[in-house]
Amino acid sequence: LSSYTSPPPYPGAVPRSFLRNLMAPDGRDSVICGHSTMNAMIDDSMKAYMLPALALERPEALTLAKGVAKLALEYFVTLCYNLGRQRRRLAHCMEEWGQMQAHADQVDQVVFATLDRTGRPVLASPTKAYFSAWLLDRALVMVDRFLELGFQLRLYAPFEFSMLYWYVDYLHGVALSCQPASFYGDSPDFIERQMVAEKGKALQKKKAKAGDKQAAERPAVPEPTRRHLFTEAHQSICRGMFRLVAGLEKEGLYFVQPLHQASLPSRFTRRFTPVVRLDHPQPLSYDNFLESTDATQFHAQDLYAAAAESFLQGQKALEKLVVKLKTQAAPGTDETLSAEAALREAQGCLAVATFDGLVCSALRDRASGASVQLPTPPEPAHPRWGDPVEDGAG
Repeated sequence: LSSYTSPPPYPGAVPRSFLRNLMAPDGRDSVICGHSTMNAMIDDSMKAYMLPALALERPEALTLAKGVAKLALEYFVTLCYNLGRQRRRLAHCMEEWGQMQAHADQVDQVVFATLDRTGRPVLASPTKAYFSAWLLDRALVMVDRFLELGFQLRLYAPFEFSMLYWYVDYLHGVALSCQPASFYGDSPDFIERQMVAEKGKALQKKKAKAGDKQAAERPAVPEPTRRHLFTEAHQSICRGMFRLVAGLEKEGLYFVQPLHQASLPSRFTRRFTPVVRLDHPQPLSYDNFLESTDATQFHAQDLYAAAAESFLQGQKALEKLVVKLKTQAAPGTDETLSAEAALREAQGCLAVATFDGLVCSALRDRASGASVQLPTPPEPAHPRWGDPVEDGAG
């Protein structure tokens, strides 16, 4: 839905109205797009996140699932509106998601409460997955969409980009860390992860028979999913961007006017107030931003080198993702359309990461005294982000 309503040309009101009717023709218990009910989709999502089967049968979990199904359906319908209305509705519904997060915390306290060896009350899930973590994982998708809409609608001033990329970097880090320890929960890739784990166990047995005991003792590493690679790549790009801006500021090539500088604390509060309405993740302040991005002890070439390294990490993750998407879906299936849309986005994001990495490398060499020429921006750029260097710091 996000991909359908985001890239230009934008769909008109008539196709979006038809799509909205397909989302919920007869209420929340209706079949969505002829595929499944929202309650069934929430149940599948919980199972894919590896929440224990016995925990899902508890009355508290069933009540939570029904409440989340209502919010998820509202989110789906919201994605059928135009971009401006999407952002306004998302800002209002985050408070409801925050209340649902508090409910998920209470469910964890009831379902997973136990005593440790010393008799102290603790929470223990057999699969290391909790309802609060699952709901946080779902809520972060909505938060990411909300902040992304600000870029698409050109609501952010260029001098705000640094703090925005810094905060999105933090949110992507939370998204990667709130997954279960053994797998990254994503329903389409769940069977694939199981196959990878089984192949790893078979390989370990062969190595054990061959006498390689150390290799046999090493656990099999699951292959990252599509969503994991996307999140890791976007996090690396965001981290590279605020490092790039810090380098430009250090060299005197980029500066914020005093009037704009004085407005940054209030702008920070305004941009992230809807996100703060959630119980999780822990909200960050403008003072946290200043403290973590303080670059007084670094030289410009060091900041450019760190930014280039971040863009390189994003580039490597996207290269893996492109290969994965090209070989993932069989022709003639419904999954093919999803993979093709994701492939176009991954290729556009790869072009941005590669170009920005070249820019940082050139700026690093120039700051060291070499004579270099900056590269030409790619065409087309990222289908939803545009090119942050060209729009902002460049």
